[in-house]
Amino acid sequence: MTSTVPGFAFRRLRFDLPSVGGYGTAIEMGPQDRPVDIVFSHANGFNALTYRSILGPLTDRLRIVAVDQRGHGLSGLPPRLEDPARNWYDLVPDLKAVLEVLDVREAVLGGHSMGGTVSLMAAAESPGRVRGIALFDPVVMPPGFAAQNGNRPLNTDNPLLQGALRRRAVFPSKAAVIASYSGK
Repeated sequence: MTSTVPGFAFRRLRFDLPSVGGYGTAIEMGPQDRPVDIVFSHANGFNALTYRSILGPLTDRLRIVAVDQRGHGLSGLPPRLEDPARNWYDLVPDLKAVLEVLDVREAVLGGHSMGGTVSLMAAAESPGRVRGIALFDPVVMPPGFAAQNGNRPLNTDNPLLQGALRRRAVFPSKAAVIASYSGK
């Protein structure tokens, strides 16, 4: 299906990801007659469509696939809520599966925040498929950070992290989401 949102046409993709137990979704923009140039991953709490106005101006010459990550957008990969501190690590196999299923080779992985971090980790594990990275506000901790914090991947005493962990993950309805976030 092709849609247009403020001047930038995009196509919705849905593809099976059997290696990670579900299906993935993405939007694709730009010329279909060329290999994928950029695979973009969004920040936590966003989805692929959020970035269409940022990526759109590149689509006159580049083919871009912006992925809905597990638990976001229209992805058929359910969120893993058992261990919030590990969730981002769990997204790396998902992105690698997308690269494989779409037969992406020599692309740039791009991402914002969580998506940047996931792209960085996936690029390190997929050198034959990735030729570069473009990251916006990636969450990257310095070497030794986990060891300095009792081998926890995050400093759980951080007030920002505590606030994020208290965020509600599931709402009973769309109206409940709107009521919760109105005025924030």
